[in-house]
Amino acid sequence: MLEEIYPISITPIEDGKKIALKAPFHPDCADNAKSIGGRYNRDRGWVFDAQDEARVRQLAREIWGTDGSHPVPTVTVLVDLDKIDADIRSQELWLFGRRIAYRPRRDSKVVLGAGVIIVHGGFQVSGGSMRYPELAPKDGTTLEVRYVPHEHKDLRLPGITVKDGEIPDQLTGDELIATLRALVCDLWQAAKHGHPLPEDITVRMQKAGITLPEG
Repeated sequence: MLEEIYPISITPIEDGKKIALKAPFHPDCADNAKSIGGRYNRDRGWVFDAQDEARVRQLAREIWGTDGSHPVPTVTVLVDLDKIDADIRSQELWLFGRRIAYRPRRDSKVVLGAGVIIVHGGFQVSGGSMRYPELAPKDGTTLEVRYVPHEHKDLRLPGITVKDGEIPDQLTGDELIATLRALVCDLWQAAKHGHPLPEDITVRMQKAGITLPEG
């Protein structure tokens, strides 16, 4: 199910001179991709210089919580719309790299994203104006969102509660091996091309059980 909600791939093209990022639409993607030299191609997706692979993978993890290189653990979360730090007066709600809820028109029913259900409350029959529809949730509305990558930054937002267990502090087994492989790839890219290390490198190393000596 994770691959269906987050169909993400980063692959070499043009004999390894470029890499292509294919991922679901997200409103934050375009500006961030352009900031690291990305160019959009309708058939290939976002195309980057191969030297920027570490930056592209970091971008994917920042937006979607995964770069598609290996399976990641997922959690189910509860979203309290009374407390969430987001614009509920807008037409749609984006969290965890995907559209959680959307009202197409003022008098249309709210459409929930894949893996999203209403636990408490609901949405008003109508919301906003003809020109500017709004979600208009009822007071006390809580949504359940499934298949959320366990490292997604939105899990730390107010109003978000992990339902099915704690976010893992340290990885084991196949997840550990996959994380170590991704770390080695990023470190190699940084060393080869003189790039700065990804901003999340420390957290990822901690989850892999790697402790660097002080000094």
